[in-house]
Order: sequence, then structure tokens, then C-alpha cells
Amino acid sequence: MKILILGYGSYDGYLFNSCLDIALELGRKLRGRHRDTLVKILRVSLREVMDFFLNKVQQINPDIIVGLGMYPGARQPILEAAAINIASYKIPDADGVIHDFKKLYNDGELLLTPLFDPLSMINECRKKGHDIIVGLSAGTYLCNALAYNIYRWSRKTGRSGVFFHVPMTTNTLLRNKAVIDEKRYPLVPIVECVESIYCVISKILDRFEKHWSDK
Repeated sequence: MKILILGYGSYDGYLFNSCLDIALELGRKLRGRHRDTLVKILRVSLREVMDFFLNKVQQINPDIIVGLGMYPGARQPILEAAAINIASYKIPDADGVIHDFKKLYNDGELLLTPLFDPLSMINECRKKGHDIIVGLSAGTYLCNALAYNIYRWSRKTGRSGVFFHVPMTTNTLLRNKAVIDEKRYPLVPIVECVESIYCVISKILDRFEKHWSDK
């Protein structure tokens, strides 16, 4: 089974991005169960995200895609249960491009969701003590673009895809010698984020493996 983890690198006012650290740690943990786990860090570029899903994801041919985007004010990972077919933002992306209500896909549905029930899965993980919640909006910036492409790929292939917003972790802040403002950036250890996300992915893997064992 091939697992692909996608995250964004640093950009603009953020000199570092916790997506990178969480993606690498999550990749190491998942390789203990599935050696064929890949981590790819994308530029904060709509062109790059669209090009990846239109021209490159088929070459990797993953069974599961896990997307990560940083949400600096978050206090725990957020499984985004919906993404919209719109890119609309006034802050330029890494290519210096802005968009005013641009459709990601002219033939795409307005709203896409995961193939599984996110609330049921989150509740299972919360019962095990993992601090993770369901979100209802990935916004309209690059996190949403990644989430929409993952859920579109999932619908087209019948394979599992999921997108998480992740906090700016304490480990990332300390390693980059940043001043920690607890009111703006809550103290969130990276291990807690990784374990919470891993719980959800494990549930997806269990269902995937059961599906194929039943055939």
C-alpha cells in the first residue's frame, strides 16, 4: 500500500511551516506500518498544486493521500470535512498571483467531502484521548485548493483522501528560535499532533485493508 503525505513549505511572513515537521514525523511513523510512504512538500503555489494533481499524482499512484496545511491559531489538528471549488485571495501566492473567485475546475462540483464519515472517525479517536476536531471550511486559499484536489482525486479513484489543518507546533517554534506568544500561538507539542493524525489515518488504513480482504 502506498501512502502519500502532502504539505506546504514556508512562505511570506512565516519563515517556517509546521506542516514540514509534522509531515516528516508522520512519514517516519507510518513507515513502521507501511514502508511505501512518501512525503512531498509543495510550494504555496496554486499553479504547482493544480499541476501536481493534473500531471504528477498518477505517476505516484497512491492508495491514500494525506494533506496538511498550517493554521497558526489552531489548538489541535482539524480534519477539514469540506472543500470548495473556488480560489479567492488577495494575498499573493508564492508565484505572486492573486485570484478573485476563480474556479479550480470548470466542470467540478462546488463542494467536496471525504468518502468516509469524518465525524464518526474523529469521535473514535477522541475516545482514545486524541485532541482533534472536525472543521467545516478550509477557506479559499491554498489549503482549500489542496483539500479540494485531494477530495476530487478521492472521488475519481475511489481511494481515501483526507486533509488536516495543523497548528504551529511548539517544536517548530523552538527549533527556529521564535518568540512564543501563547495568546497568538498556543503551545502544541508536535507529538500530540502526529499521534492524533496517525489515529485517523490508522482508522482509514483499517477500513481500506478490510475492504480488500473481503474481496
